Amino acid sequence: MTVMWMGVITILKDKIEVTMKNTLQATLQDGDQCIVIAGTHNGKSGTVRDINLSKTGHITITVEQKNGVRFKTLGRNVMVTPGKKQVKPVAKPELIQTLHPLPGKTNKRISLEKYNTIKESLLSVLQKKSLTHTELMEQLYSRVKDSFEGGIQWYGETVKLDLEARKIIERTDTKPEKYRIIPKPR
Repeated sequence: MTVMWMGVITILKDKIEVTMKNTLQATLQDGDQCIVIAGTHNGKSGTVRDINLSKTGHITITVEQKNGVRFKTLGRNVMVTPGKKQVKPVAKPELIQTLHPLPGKTNKRISLEKYNTIKESLLSVLQKKSLTHTELMEQLYSRVKDSFEGGIQWYGETVKLDLEARKIIERTDTKPEKYRIIPKPR
């Protein structure tokens, strides 16, 4: 069965409501159970996630199957099935208060996961040799660009300042100034 989704589209918080030409009303909400009735994924079922309205006016959704596999399809290709709505709990990310090396200055609270990713990369890069600020940030960028979500330079600077404040890395007295790992006392 193919339904023409022509009519009025109302966008509400986490809900897209479509009133079709023939005055039937269909509602898709995040967490609804659905079955795909047309298109490439015909016959698959799962939970509606990430409802969007494309530039061309089509409703697009992500369907998450029970095994965790996700796929995208058009809203018109699914039928909401009766059943419990599955709301995915959103866990708050664990945060860390970063430090600043200058007394009296404060740094930002950031995701602990992002902090650890950047910290590990910075320390790994500095294991080999001392680097200027530009070299350090370029190597950090090339290491995490494909897997990191967020401003790499901003997080890099925030974590670099924190590592300086914690006396894990330091700036050298050379010109140009370089960064290195502080050797641990024996």
